[in-house]
Amino acid sequence: MGASFRAAVRTLALALLLSTRAALAQGVLLPFAFEDGGVARQTSGSSSFGPQSPGHRGARALRYEQPSAVAANGSRLHAFFEFAPVSVAQPLYLRTWAKAATTSTGILTFGGVIPGEQPDGGMLTAHLFGWALQPDGQSQLNVIVDNTSALGPSRVPLAPGWHLLELAGRQVGVDGQGRTRWHTEWSIDGVVQAPLEQTLTELPPLSTVRRLRLGSEFDSAFAGTLDLDDWRVSTGAPATRLVAQASASVGAGGCLVVSAALGSSLSDAGASAPVAMPLRLVLGDGGV
Repeated sequence: MGASFRAAVRTLALALLLSTRAALAQGVLLPFAFEDGGVARQTSGSSSFGPQSPGHRGARALRYEQPSAVAANGSRLHAFFEFAPVSVAQPLYLRTWAKAATTSTGILTFGGVIPGEQPDGGMLTAHLFGWALQPDGQSQLNVIVDNTSALGPSRVPLAPGWHLLELAGRQVGVDGQGRTRWHTEWSIDGVVQAPLEQTLTELPPLSTVRRLRLGSEFDSAFAGTLDLDDWRVSTGAPATRLVAQASASVGAGGCLVVSAALGSSLSDAGASAPVAMPLRLVLGDGGV
């Protein structure tokens, strides 16, 4: 490859703008970044739940805080976010950024979707599927399905700092007793974990989901903080990573074709940006 071409490539900059319009067209039901401060702070005993600063991206996030461990069936502090009813026969995706700092070995369940026909109160409204934090002396995450303790096959330790959490759930059949078979896939920081499939036993027959619950649904001897930011609920796979590809070869004086697209860790299909994302791609001459 000639020096003139390398010099041209060295100065090449490609600006990309990925719009929210495509994401909304592909089924983003609830984008919520908490920037408007619309969630009121709640307190119960020593625990609290509400906006805090800073967030992972932007000025605000949500924080659940429990300074000291309490007995089982402890604090339940949460907020509901409504979206249009979605049939459970189609895939449903949850995505958020989370940061945990724990000082106990308790359990904290949070961030789940709720069947539309359920009332707002009581344990049965907890989750069709969602997340559980099970510290065991360190922050570890797992999936919770059907509000049971039969969680995913393994717990995943979390290093300090923010982590990207993604869930994909779908109905895969109904057994002879009319109970729904549910399949869940999940990833942490884009790394796919072992999937979970089970029969929903504690929930009534499902028709739709329409509600996201954030905060503490169940707190069993948990102590510490959990920050949540940039939640998405969608019927299309959320974007996890940016993938760039270039021509395999190009002759002197030719044009190098570069393409960029968003991909998801939970789907082979392409994904859309959840927010407007100005990106700058710079190509150098190192080994091109």
